[in-house]
Amino acid sequence: MEPISALAFACNVLELVGIAIKTGKAIKEIYDSPSGTREKEQNLQEQAETLDTVLKGLQDARTEVSSGPVDSRMREISAKSIFISLAIQKVVERCKPKDKSIISATKSVLQLWLNKSDIEDLQTELEKQQNALTNLTTTQILCVLT
Repeated sequence: MEPISALAFACNVLELVGIAIKTGKAIKEIYDSPSGTREKEQNLQEQAETLDTVLKGLQDARTEVSSGPVDSRMREISAKSIFISLAIQKVVERCKPKDKSIISATKSVLQLWLNKSDIEDLQTELEKQQNALTNLTTTQILCVLT
């Protein structure tokens, strides 16, 4: 084997070992977790549930207040945010292990890996909606104050 080929092979083996260690840690974290998810996904699910509650409260409050163009846009953003929040909760729930076993934890890690881009896309979209809602709320407050 040529020296360059041997070095490339050694690098590939080291990278594979690194991936195996990360996967093993994720499996252990899920296996040891009482909720069946890693702390990162548990925090994401809790944030999505909290946001869902806040947005539903906001929608309830909006129905009692006057309806204008800013209000209708806020309702639209709130509804879309609730939809995204529920989608995040559904993806995280789908990735939870079915029972307390190493095989189930391994399947969960695989599901998280396969759904990683979906989760990240949903998080990004939810952040956009949150920023838009914050901007509209600020605009509404400034309109009321002036």
